[in-house]
Amino acid sequence: MQNVRSKSTTPAGCRQPQWQVPATAGAGMQAAPQLRLVPGRIALFVGVMCLVALLMVPRLASVMSSTSQPQVYVVESGDTLWGMAGEFGGDGDPRAYVDNLLRINHLSSPQVFPGQELVLP
Repeated sequence: MQNVRSKSTTPAGCRQPQWQVPATAGAGMQAAPQLRLVPGRIALFVGVMCLVALLMVPRLASVMSSTSQPQVYVVESGDTLWGMAGEFGGDGDPRAYVDNLLRINHLSSPQVFPGQELVLP
């Protein structure tokens, strides 16, 4: 391949060669091969997608069933909201759990009575 030097327009003493690429430089390149859709590849893809769907169904079913049925607690003698927060609230702040109990159950005070049903957050 032969490079052709063009004339420079820079002042004398500051020669900067400029190179031109011949027009035939990209003529030998080939296009990338296209992906062929072979029935075996399609069947493999569909099989993998079915397997993924079957693995996800039990998880989706458990998430949907746990969110659709709220947990209800029947208050017993001696129960308090603070006691329920300690029992059902986990390691979180009991004040936040008590506030959630008050809000979800539309309670105006933290006083509860035996036999009362409360929805747990």
